[in-house]
Amino acid sequence: MNWGIIGAGVIVRKFAKGLSAVDDARICGVASGHRSTAETFAEYIKDNNFETQDIRVYDSAEELVRDPEMEVIYIGTPNDSHAPLCRLALENGKNVLCEKPFALNASEAAEIAELASEKNLFIMEAMWSRFLPAIKKAKEIAQSGELGGINYIHATFGFHNAAVEGTKRLFDPARGGGALMDVGIYPINFALNFMERFPDEIRAYASVGTTGVDETNDIEFLYHRLNRVGENQDVLCHLSSSARCDTGNEGRISFEYGEMYFPCHWAPESFILRRPKRGIVDAADRVYAVNSDGSKNERPLLTDDDFEEEEIRLPFMSNGYEYEAMEVERCIREHLTESPVHPMKQAIDTLSLMDGCRKLWGVKYSAD
Repeated sequence: MNWGIIGAGVIVRKFAKGLSAVDDARICGVASGHRSTAETFAEYIKDNNFETQDIRVYDSAEELVRDPEMEVIYIGTPNDSHAPLCRLALENGKNVLCEKPFALNASEAAEIAELASEKNLFIMEAMWSRFLPAIKKAKEIAQSGELGGINYIHATFGFHNAAVEGTKRLFDPARGGGALMDVGIYPINFALNFMERFPDEIRAYASVGTTGVDETNDIEFLYHRLNRVGENQDVLCHLSSSARCDTGNEGRISFEYGEMYFPCHWAPESFILRRPKRGIVDAADRVYAVNSDGSKNERPLLTDDDFEEEEIRLPFMSNGYEYEAMEVERCIREHLTESPVHPMKQAIDTLSLMDGCRKLWGVKYSAD
């Protein structure tokens, strides 16, 4: 399948490396804001022994998407250009994989999704974490019920920036800057992926800097539910991100009788699973002191001695970006216009949630 790539930054280079591990995928053309940048990127591809047969460098994104040989376009440019470039590619009959966040707000994303539907073309937000083997395995375990229901989720993604000058894009509202849009989407996605629905309540706080974007934020999701004995037991998700502070990358999911710990929740090749020992077959009946009918539970409750830990390792084929690319190719070959793993409605609804957070914080973009 012939891929055209728009952009030449760090993420684009990582995607190109991942794409090189995909059978029958070929980087056919590249374009960037300047031809010289695209040429440098093309040389990088050649120097790293990626598939380079007939690779072409274009003067503009317009020229690339008009090439009839391009089958799917990957967009890895700054946030504010995502929606315009998606529109350009779709209007020229191209399938699209666009970096996260898909657009600056939910309205832009919905408009693009509608255009893709009208054109009967595939489109997906590049939320690559959802396709990683470790995440898929963890979700499979969570859905099996062997650990009971989810009680709590914690996820953070933050890195240190000493000064605004070092990374202007991150702090520029005109470019869709801010911690939420750059890295905050990962903790949010982590929680939504495992909870499988949007929260009943949201609380959101942010430290807004002098440039008008959130530099550090803290978001809480609250899900209302009843536990297995019929008591109210809400699920709290504590999510944070920062473009100013090193808050780490960890993720943790606590279940009724077990935990999952991810040293890096947005790019895991492994996670630690803590669960009842294999010989304990009645773990679900040994969690609560009171039964669902209100009677005393006569079974001995679980203790730390009843648990075991296991590291589950599922290394990448390359660097992890290959899995979303394989999903794109699978969907296109099966004539699907969206991925069932990450359909456009999820991307739009997530942006709507983020729109609400930004409104609360007073962070506004030109597209709003």
